[in-house]
Amino acid sequence: MSRFLSTFLCAALLTAGCGSKATTPDASFPVTMSLHAGDTRSAGGLYVKFIGVTDDFRCPITALCISPGDAYLQFEFATDAHFLSQRLQVVDPKLRVVSFDGYSIEVTQLVPPRDIRVLMSQVDYQATIEIRR
Repeated sequence: MSRFLSTFLCAALLTAGCGSKATTPDASFPVTMSLHAGDTRSAGGLYVKFIGVTDDFRCPITALCISPGDAYLQFEFATDAHFLSQRLQVVDPKLRVVSFDGYSIEVTQLVPPRDIRVLMSQVDYQATIEIRR
């Protein structure tokens, strides 16, 4: 795990140097950030990587649905001391929030809306999360 955490932190630093919008370690909370699949950002000592969307069962924008459905997103979170790989949802209030090492992370949005007429790629997705401390 130590090797993985080092790799994760190095990737975060490299990403920060390549135009990502990493925040400073003394960030004011709450912090809202939007990430495309594969992006890594940091806020107040927490590193967040949005791996991607594992399943998208949201109601398509061209359909009339009884339920809004949901989407499943995979994230990795790391601090200096801990690492967590977590699957979160977009719609279900109980499953879109995780507590990790003193932080509360909540998925607030996933765009674009699901459209069955368009073949979605991971890079098309953008997740917005809110981090509280």
